[in-house]
Amino acid sequence: MASTMNPYAYTEDLPMVETAIRTGVRLFPELPPHVARVDEIRETAQRLARRSELLKDNRFLEHPSLPAAYAFFGQFVAHDLTFSTTALRPQRGPSWADNQRTPRLDLDSVYGGGPNLRPELYAEQNPQDPQRERRLRYRFLVEERSGGKVKVADLPRTRSGRAVVADPRNDSNVLAAQLHVAFLRFHNRVLDELTKPDFSGSASLEAFREARRQTCWHYQWVVLHDFLKRIVDPARVDDLLDNGGRRSRALQSLIGWEIHDGGGLPMEFTGAAFRIGHSLLHYQYQLRDRQKPIGFHGLTGFRELDPKLRVDWDRFFVRECGDFERCRRLDRFMPDFPVESESEARTLIELDLLRGQELGLPSGQTIARALGMRSVHPGADDPLWYYVFKEAELARRGQCLGPLGGLLVAHVFVDVLRRDPDSFLIQDPNWIPTLGGDGRQFDLRSFLAYAKVV
Repeated sequence: MASTMNPYAYTEDLPMVETAIRTGVRLFPELPPHVARVDEIRETAQRLARRSELLKDNRFLEHPSLPAAYAFFGQFVAHDLTFSTTALRPQRGPSWADNQRTPRLDLDSVYGGGPNLRPELYAEQNPQDPQRERRLRYRFLVEERSGGKVKVADLPRTRSGRAVVADPRNDSNVLAAQLHVAFLRFHNRVLDELTKPDFSGSASLEAFREARRQTCWHYQWVVLHDFLKRIVDPARVDDLLDNGGRRSRALQSLIGWEIHDGGGLPMEFTGAAFRIGHSLLHYQYQLRDRQKPIGFHGLTGFRELDPKLRVDWDRFFVRECGDFERCRRLDRFMPDFPVESESEARTLIELDLLRGQELGLPSGQTIARALGMRSVHPGADDPLWYYVFKEAELARRGQCLGPLGGLLVAHVFVDVLRRDPDSFLIQDPNWIPTLGGDGRQFDLRSFLAYAKVV
């Protein structure tokens, strides 16, 4: 059950307040920021974009083992942790960026604070109730659409096609939208199982809270024991979980961040180290067997799902036949998609570089020296975001994050769970997944299988 001491926990009488939480929290407040002229940053972005265009068909840039599903899951996790409405203005110098998400792996981007705060996300118990009471059923709305002989599950939408979801970014492309649907269906199935013995068409608040807890815990397990160990050296994650890690203790001595009492996530994490999702994306995807690849521009969201764009998630995980969609390697030469926002950035690469400049983040080499770590290109002075990719590319051949990037990402994820009084690491450290029958082997594919989308 949710802890009443958690200021972010949903309760029926006191729903979560959706207010901006400042993320002006730094891991290294004493280190000087990396400074570059805006025109220099844009020149670097253009150079990387040109290189990316030349390499886009190079099969060597394809990750040898990481299935493509994890690129979109990483995007989903980032949306669950952060949602900034602060427009990018690099000329302002170091600044704070607001965060309208809870700094926890609590699926705030799905639940939206609960039925009291966002009733439009949930189904009414019985619209024909003779007593005409507005009671919430605590199930998520999921729309079923027919495309010939095929039925597809889609996000609930307005007449204009806009998704009715807690985070509109999860409708930015058809894969992100269908992954969000999987989380809705996972919760709904858990809720159905909890109410099955005496099912009467309704679910109690207690059943809703338990369904949310189980959904969140299985999601947290996937993040910690599956996703994180694919993008970071698994030994690093295990070391942090077992004893805190030598590097973690060195990092902890420089840390001044706290999640409780309105604290947020470190900007070195949100503004650089975990902005890796763009590098994992391809220019095109084959959504199903015997279908031609579709360019990413043809997979844009914010519209009713076309049944022809239904994702066969089995194709986005490892298959024995060897024919499956993979992520790209982690490197500096990522697909440079255009940006449609109020920011001054014109492409994703430019956006990420300018974001680090605005936040006043130290260079990668500066942080590595402060931690006593050996840096790549020690004579250079690279923006942290650029350094993280260069390190992954040179030290890990793009297969996972390098020593510094991996340390920052793993440390923050583990600390997020350790500082959340409702996470499984705090409530029941020995807990293992109970749904899907996979136990300790439970992974993202198991999660989607329980949701019946794969």
